[in-house]
Amino acid sequence: RASREGLLLLMGDPNPGARGGVMREWGVRWGGLLGLALLLVSLTPSGALEGVEGVGGTYRYGHIRWTSEGNMVTFTLEVAYKRNITDTSYWKGTAPDLLSQVGDEITLFGRQAPQFYFGDGSVQSVIKAQVTAMSVQQDWVMGAAEMTHRYATPNNKGTPWYAQLVGCCRDASLSNNKDSEYVIAASVDLTAGDRSPRANVLPVVSVPLRPSGWPAVKPSVKVPAQVDIGGAGP
Repeated sequence: RASREGLLLLMGDPNPGARGGVMREWGVRWGGLLGLALLLVSLTPSGALEGVEGVGGTYRYGHIRWTSEGNMVTFTLEVAYKRNITDTSYWKGTAPDLLSQVGDEITLFGRQAPQFYFGDGSVQSVIKAQVTAMSVQQDWVMGAAEMTHRYATPNNKGTPWYAQLVGCCRDASLSNNKDSEYVIAASVDLTAGDRSPRANVLPVVSVPLRPSGWPAVKPSVKVPAQVDIGGAGP
């Protein structure tokens, strides 16, 4: 049974105020499903990992999905980063160029060390991911990290728990908000469902700057997702 909160794609305000920024809905809902939100916002940098202060933005994509048994939740974090980074050992691997390839384990890093906040005050500061895909030509590496956490209650006094991956910095080659801090987040309400859908989206999506056609159509992005609901399938 999936959480039925609706899939929202949110973009961070380019001039955020307090931590987390001023968020605005970017207009994507999918089939009344979810406990997932993808967020890109600006935060205050802190705690870079040693030896990577000079590395530019490397983060390209992230997604959080989860399943649960009782109050025990297993989070799967899927992330993509720039691959060709030789200034640190965190990205070393067994490929011929001594960088990571499928099957290697990497430690997520950045000018602000990525941290996973479970939403109830607990934090995981070191996150290791198994490389699941990579491209030397396109210069990216994708990995998956799994973390488990037991919540004291199914939700936060009637509202969802919000788990977040916080880090810095976004890919330096992006046109929008490059080299800025990022957050990806998922809402968890165990009274509404025992899992979230899994969204599938490209690391970088191009969107028209202005409305097009007549009558004008606002730019939008559809995020495909799937989850089993009572055996009904995707």
